[in-house]
Amino acid sequence: MPSALAPAGCARIAALLTLLFALGPSPLADDAGKRFSAGAPGTDAFGPNPNLACPRSGVASLLADDLKKMAEKNKRPEAKEDGRLCAAAQALLAWDPANGEGPPAPVLVFVSANVGLPVPVKRALVKNLELKIVSQEGHTAQTDENIAVAQALIQPVAEILLGYDEPRWGMATQRVRKGLVKVAVVMDDRVLELDPLPRKLAAGQSAPLSGRILPPYTNPRLAVSDERGQIVKAEAVPGDAFKGELRCGSGPGDLWVEIQADRSGRTAPAAAFSVACGKDLPAWVALSAPAWPSDLPGQERRLADNINAQREAIGIGPVEWDEKLAGVAREAAEAVRDQLARGEKPEVELAQMLGKAGVASGLVLQNPAQAKNAEDAEQRFTASPTNRQNILNPEVNRVGVGIAPVGGGQGSTVIVVELFTKALAKVDPEAVKRDIYAAIEKRRAEAGATHAEVDPKLEKTAQEYAESLAESAGKLSQDEAGEITQGIRIAYKSIDLLDGAKANPLDFAADQTVLSPGTSMGLGIAQGDHPVLGKNAVYVTFIVATPRTPEAAKPAAAQKPSPKKTTK
Repeated sequence: MPSALAPAGCARIAALLTLLFALGPSPLADDAGKRFSAGAPGTDAFGPNPNLACPRSGVASLLADDLKKMAEKNKRPEAKEDGRLCAAAQALLAWDPANGEGPPAPVLVFVSANVGLPVPVKRALVKNLELKIVSQEGHTAQTDENIAVAQALIQPVAEILLGYDEPRWGMATQRVRKGLVKVAVVMDDRVLELDPLPRKLAAGQSAPLSGRILPPYTNPRLAVSDERGQIVKAEAVPGDAFKGELRCGSGPGDLWVEIQADRSGRTAPAAAFSVACGKDLPAWVALSAPAWPSDLPGQERRLADNINAQREAIGIGPVEWDEKLAGVAREAAEAVRDQLARGEKPEVELAQMLGKAGVASGLVLQNPAQAKNAEDAEQRFTASPTNRQNILNPEVNRVGVGIAPVGGGQGSTVIVVELFTKALAKVDPEAVKRDIYAAIEKRRAEAGATHAEVDPKLEKTAQEYAESLAESAGKLSQDEAGEITQGIRIAYKSIDLLDGAKANPLDFAADQTVLSPGTSMGLGIAQGDHPVLGKNAVYVTFIVATPRTPEAAKPAAAQKPSPKKTTK
């Protein structure tokens, strides 16, 4: 379990979506209010766009002057107007404030990407302002209205921007009628400057990825997850620059980029974003999704269902819910919560918890996160290449999810732990035996070892030995082993025995024991429980020996020493 249980993923997706007013008609909240769509495709690339500039506006000029004065007074960085944020604000004028003064996160992610912002903007306000306009001598009616709008916005906007290290903003207005103006203000704390990067790649296409991280971040580290969840990490270089490559394989899917960097002496997530691979960019985003269950068990199952939806989307088999594994995940989440409450560094003995619950597997993966809620945790897992690699791992086939609430009321969070394991399936023993025999014969031939024929007597002993191992969960006593091999100790010499269980039985063919001298060999295969591999572990017993001559194989030879034994 990671020591800090930092949110998996990067920037909080509490940001707003924007549509590109300069590229076509305004976006729409359509389909009976079920989705938010663009009137035209967004920009083709992330990064700076010289074609986007904030239009000249009396209100924006007044607000910019006031923001500059407040930044100087509070000794904070001056907020800069940004053309992409103005485009986002223009798009958000289509949002109905009656549904909330801030559009939901999915809309904000969609709109931010549509104007070329890789990381969703931090905040947005969409309001209908009922103005109390005071006429001033020498002012036009428009000037008085602009002053009233700026005065209504300065306090809430300044409170947000003064808390940012690299503040950016953009706004748009729409006069509804006299005394009523609709405004959209988009605010961002810029964490990186990205060089132009396509928002989508065709199958087989690649593109360079470069840019720089902004203060207070330094020493960025880049990780890229391909459409199947496999991670490629770029070499880190001191300073603020990062450089790598995006490569779309066969698609369709998403390539996820995560940037971590140093901040205040600690590694922290700085940014995460995706590039479409072998598929079209979305033309709209749903305004609502099925509501998340209110109960924790329901939320845990919802997370598991969504994991399977991601796996299905790229053609990977589903993971099956395991209640014992879920119990361990809950125990781990609760342990982390309690340790954090005591101010301790989270350290969970996961292996011990699994053993206590009777869960055994040769492959155990985990996704931990602290998040606002289960939905937020899912977004973080998806945006983190490391966590996404676990979700899309084709080897795992069991999942358990645990959620532990932290605190209560406003500001409360949850600890979420997802656990993945591999449960071994039933195999065809004869097919496994054929494959291992073939691999052993090939290895012996390549090494120049003596040719060994399959011997029915050795096979019978090896099979009995393997079955006894399986029945005893690998804990075969020395006396039991001696009794099983008693017969071959009379009839054979130079006996070497290899036994044990592996996740991949073919790995036994790589052991040096299979090259031992001998003219006869036998192989036994059986399945049973294993303390590490779990149920259906494949136990293998391999024996190589040389038959004694009839004269040497006398009853007195029964006291011959036991075979040389190698256990794996």
